[in-house]
Order: sequence, then C-alpha cells, then structure tokens
Amino acid sequence: MANYDLDIQKYHETHTNMWLALTLVSAAGYRYCDTTSADEHTVTVKDGSNGPSCVLYLRKSDLYLVGFKNAADHVFAFDDQAPSSFGTRLSMPVNYANVSGSAKGSAIKRKTIVDAITAFSGHVGTKNWGGLSLPFLAMALLVSEAMRFKPIFMTMRGIVNDESNAKFTAFKAWEEDVTSWNRETEDLRERKKLKERPSQLEVKTWHHFGR
Repeated sequence: MANYDLDIQKYHETHTNMWLALTLVSAAGYRYCDTTSADEHTVTVKDGSNGPSCVLYLRKSDLYLVGFKNAADHVFAFDDQAPSSFGTRLSMPVNYANVSGSAKGSAIKRKTIVDAITAFSGHVGTKNWGGLSLPFLAMALLVSEAMRFKPIFMTMRGIVNDESNAKFTAFKAWEEDVTSWNRETEDLRERKKLKERPSQLEVKTWHHFGR
C-alpha cells in the first residue's frame, strides 16, 4: 500500500507524479493498470498544508474509487467495491448508474472539491451515503477519471487552480466517456490492456493515458 499526497494548489505536478506511480508502462510505451492485483492504493487528498484532507482507497487493478477514511481513521467501503479492510460498509453500491441525476448535473467547482474532502473527512456513523453522491463524483473526476482521460485531467487542473470558483464542470458532461471506458476495460482484459500497441480501433479507448 502506497500513499500519495495530492495538493490541490499544486494539482498538475502532484497529480502527474501520482499517475506515473499508480500505473505501469509497457514496452510499447503505453500506461496500463496491474489487472492481476487485488490490492488498493491509498491516496491522501488535501487542500494545501492547512486545509482539510481525506484518504481515498483506489483499486490497483483499475484505479476505481472503492472507499475512504475519515479524520478519525475509520474506513468506509462502498457496498460493491470494498477495500480489503474496512470498518463500515455503506448501503449503496458505488456505481455511476446508482448516483442521482441531480448530482450528475451539479456544477463541480473548486469549492465543490474542497467541500467533498470535508464531507469524506467528517463522515461518521451512518451507512447511508446519499449525501456523499456529489462528493463521490467530484473525487472520481479529480482522481480516478483524470488519470484515465487527459481531457478530464486538463479540465480538473483548471478548476482546482481557480480560486474564484468561476470554472466548473459536471459529471454528466463526461458520463458517456467514462462508462464506455469501463465497458471497454472489461472487454479488453484478456488482451492485457496496453502491454502491446493497440490497434487503430482501440486507440480511441486507450490514447487518453498519454500525457
């Protein structure tokens, strides 16, 4: 288990370093995940040196967000994507299809991301994670999907560096892309992902790993 700090004020440098650390590189020069691993990465997400922070659990095999740790070191697991060790399993499967349409359409600004860190850090007791729908989507774009898709990385980089909160996005704008990636990930597991140069057809699926 490795830990990586993501300082929102230095998003470009720290996120790129984290992306390089969390993925492997093939002989053909493509980045890919270790699909054989059952382990998780832990990622500390924080708003600068003095701001709120939380710990996220990412599955090593596909960088999927599977749980989080609050400020009291209590680990919460999403129902169908549990870390190997956790204290409380939340009641709702963390699948994009299960997240409310209103949360998917909500604006994600810098403040939304900081609020999401605070929400995870302060979450206690309840197994009902309905109030974490928007925080979950914000963290999914900030960490997991930004490592898969360069356009999401560039968008989130602009948002987290905008102190005025004028820049924003919404999960709905990326939903078709990220759900298609998940389907293709399953379809391509037997092809060992990016260990060999993809065909022209597969380039649409994998080119976003480039930086």
